[in-house]
Amino acid sequence: MRSHPDKAGQLCGHLLAVVLFMAMLGSICSPVSAQQGIGQYRVISLAPFEYYYAGRDEAYLGRYDQALRKLLPEMQMKLGQPLPQKLRIDLPLSKSEFIWLTKNKAPEWAGGIAYPDQRRIVVKAPTFFEQGVSAEVLTIHELSHILMYDATKGLGLPRWFEEGIAQLASGEDRSGSITRLSRAALADRLMGLPRVDDVLSFSTADAELAYAESRAAAASFVQQFGWEAVRALFERVSNNEEYPEAFQAVTGIEYENWQAEWLERAQAKYKRYLFLNVDDLIWIAIVLLAIAATLVVWFRKRRQFKKWLDEEEEENEAPPEDENPANPA
Repeated sequence: MRSHPDKAGQLCGHLLAVVLFMAMLGSICSPVSAQQGIGQYRVISLAPFEYYYAGRDEAYLGRYDQALRKLLPEMQMKLGQPLPQKLRIDLPLSKSEFIWLTKNKAPEWAGGIAYPDQRRIVVKAPTFFEQGVSAEVLTIHELSHILMYDATKGLGLPRWFEEGIAQLASGEDRSGSITRLSRAALADRLMGLPRVDDVLSFSTADAELAYAESRAAAASFVQQFGWEAVRALFERVSNNEEYPEAFQAVTGIEYENWQAEWLERAQAKYKRYLFLNVDDLIWIAIVLLAIAATLVVWFRKRRQFKKWLDEEEEENEAPPEDENPANPA
């Protein structure tokens, strides 16, 4: 007995709807998982944080969370902004997972990325990211982006200012920054603050210089005007005031003039630092010690060689012994 075509079509439609519903229900109820064998993620809630974590070591996550909470109060105090009630932190344990979670939109050199409107950050684990910055400091850096987003109502800040303040608020200080600034200043290659806006398209070397300049400029701003000026800028920007006008209202200095003056001061300052830089002095000392050790060895060998020559000359100058011994009795 053949089924009626219309009834068969309706039956197929119902079956397809059931299958789609079950698939959707399964994706909602199942744990968060990475695709294509990247790993199984678990959601671990430690308010206000929700950790999306694929590792097996629960003790590591506990130490990470504890270290993170020690750094939070100072960051919040400097920025004058409380944490949101809920924040998602993704902790990929490999480069492939980081690429998958960020949809391959983060630069190769990035240690983490923030999605302020989603209340979410993704931070590379130290297992595959070694830049002299701990995972918790990187996390605080990315969290500070979310706090600045909230403080300005998402209306935006210049890239150099936001990245520089994020580094200061998190206590981030990457090794080699002074050397980088010094060498760029000596070659008249400091990029200047407006160029930092394009940092996401930079190579690793240029990005490192951009971040070093951002931190140095932000540190100069805070030293000159204080953290209260930072918070005052946030407030003015949140009230739809353009950043250059807000900057002048808070500091009494025209924004473009301050940038030009900072670059001029930085150029002169970091040229001098090349000769005072601890990293460079250590390497210079190592080279000098190696040269000194080589010279000492050379002089010792030369002295020993001279001694052998003197001994040989003395032997040659000694009178010959009697070659005719007495006749036997």
